[in-house]
Order: sequence, then structure tokens, then C-alpha cells
Amino acid sequence: RGGVPTSLFQSINPIYIVLFGPVFAGLWIALGRRKLEPSAPAKFGLGLLQAGLSFLVFVWGTNTFGTPATVGGQMVLMTPVIFLFLLYLFQTTGELCLSPVGLSAMNRLSPRHLASLIMGAWFFASGFGNFMAGKIGEMTGGESGEMTQAATLAIYSKIGGVAIGIGVVVLVLSPFVKKLMHLDTLKDLNDDLAGEKEIGEAEAVEIVSGEAVQHQILPGTGRGTAGRSPVVEGARPRATRRRRAPSTIGFANGPPPRSGEDFGESHHAATAP
Repeated sequence: RGGVPTSLFQSINPIYIVLFGPVFAGLWIALGRRKLEPSAPAKFGLGLLQAGLSFLVFVWGTNTFGTPATVGGQMVLMTPVIFLFLLYLFQTTGELCLSPVGLSAMNRLSPRHLASLIMGAWFFASGFGNFMAGKIGEMTGGESGEMTQAATLAIYSKIGGVAIGIGVVVLVLSPFVKKLMHLDTLKDLNDDLAGEKEIGEAEAVEIVSGEAVQHQILPGTGRGTAGRSPVVEGARPRATRRRRAPSTIGFANGPPPRSGEDFGESHHAATAP
């Protein structure tokens, strides 16, 4: 009524996602702290229950509060717009229980060498769901055939009943599926970068609690030693000259001595053949 285009209601779902996304994120964190957070399979079941409930609420609102009107020569019931908002609300909350949780579960539970394949299978399943949604739209009339309100409401009732039934089955099976997930033995991999814990420079200077800390890489070990020296308050640390650790290649009796040391009899440089 009032010339409101139907396409305008397509923005309801994105608005709900933006509004309720942080709410659900905070809800899972709060329940997790209290050891009450449902498992991923249980969240799937809750999502299916809400999706089925959305269709049943819409059908109930149309049959109970619909206003008779004549559209295109047919007598129909004008559904109050509040039930359309409720339809999108339950479908959006169900989506928030299923879609992000499913992406996280597939990424964490899949073997490392099959992670890309499992994620592809997840999106393939989503695409197949969209294909089935198109087929359901054809059953209601869609662009081809005669679309009647009675047939549409009947199909919506069947969809709601089937979705709720599947959701109940998923909730019943969720404890068994959770055991198969082996969450107690699942550990996140340590993907530290190579050399991340090393300094990467022969010498470096940093300020820690008012002291200058000088790091030095020991030759051939990759480990460093740190020596501290006091820093004058308000003075900037003097930049140290970068130099590489002395190499033992080309010396018969170990690395050459540092500056200020005597060669001695045991240090004779000899070029390698």
C-alpha cells in the first residue's frame, strides 16, 4: 500500500545482519564464559528451527490477521507488514546461528591438506541451496504459471514443517556429532614465521625500562646474548653500526679475533683451497 515497492524489503535482511551480528558475537562469548555455549551442531539445529518458524509465523499472521482485498480479480488476504519483518527476523537470526559458525567449523575441523576442498564443498552446498530455493519459487508460480496466495501459503507451511523437523533431528544428534569432532584433542597449529623469534641482525639496540639492551648473535648458533648498560635520562641511544657475525669459513682455527684482541699463536688465518 502507499506505493511501497516490493524490492525495498530486500534491505531488511542486510540491516538485521548489521544490527544483530555484534549481538550474537557477544552472546556466544558470554555463554562460553559460563560454559553454556551450544556446540556447532546444536547451533545448526537452532538455525534450522528459526528458519522453519519464520515461514510458519508468516502463514499464521496471514490467515489470522490478513485483511480481505481484491487483487487482479482475485480475493486475497493482505498480510500485515509486521509479519514480513518477523519473517526476515527469524531467518536472519537463524542465518547467524548457521553461516558464520559453519564457516569456522569447516575451517577448523578440516585436515590441513584438505582445507580448501572442504571450504569449496561448503560454498557448493550453499549454491545448491540457492538452486533449490529457485525450484521452490517455481512451485509457487513464479514468473511462469499462475501464482495464487493459497498455493504459496501451502508451500510455505510445508517448508516450515520440514525445516523444524530437520532442526529437531539435528539437535538430537548434536551430542553424538560433537563427540566425533574430538574437540578435546583439537589444537590450533603454531604458524609462526621462520626466524620470527630471532633478532635477524648481528647487533641491535632497544630501550627497556630505562636501559639500553644490546643483542648480539653468537656465530653459528642463531641465538643471541643480551647485555644491559645504563642510559642517561633524556638522551637518545646512539645508533649502532650494523655488521654481520664473523664467519668461520676460510679460517683453520676458528673465527678471527675481535678488534682489540691479539691474534696469538693459535689464530693464524689460512685461506681455504
